[in-house]
Amino acid sequence: MIEKDTLGLIISLISAGIATYAAIISKIAVQRQLHATKWSTNQDLLTRAREMLISNPELLTLHSIDPNELANYGITCEELVYIMHHIGAGSTFHRISGDKEIELTPFRKKFFENQKVRLAWKKYLRDNYSNPWAYSKAIDNYIATLEE
Repeated sequence: MIEKDTLGLIISLISAGIATYAAIISKIAVQRQLHATKWSTNQDLLTRAREMLISNPELLTLHSIDPNELANYGITCEELVYIMHHIGAGSTFHRISGDKEIELTPFRKKFFENQKVRLAWKKYLRDNYSNPWAYSKAIDNYIATLEE
C-alpha cells in the first residue's frame, strides 16, 4: 500500500502539472485573442481610411494609383473601395482563424469571376494593399485558373 505522504506527493505533482498545463493554455488563448484584437482594430482603421478615398480620390496617389488611369480601366473609386473591403474581409477572416492553407469560398470565387475585380486585384491591390500570404496566393491561384 502507498504511504500517505507518497500519495500526497503524487497528488501534489499531478496538481502542479495540471496547473502548469492550464497556465500554458491560458497564455496561448490570451496571445490569440490579442492577435485577433490587433488585426480587427487595424482592419477597422483601414476601413475608415479607405472610405476617405470615395470623397477624396486624389488620395489614391498616396498608393501610387492614378485616379485617371483607374477611370480609363472603367473602375470607379467606389468600386475600388468596395473591392478593397471585400478582399479585406476575407483576409481578416482567414488571418484571425489562423488558416495556413486557404480555399476560397464559392462566394469569393464568384466575386473574382468579375473582370473588374480581377483587374483591380492584379493592377492595383495585390502589391499595394496585400501582404504576400496564403490568402493572396489563393486569390492569385484562383484567378490563374479562371484565365487559363
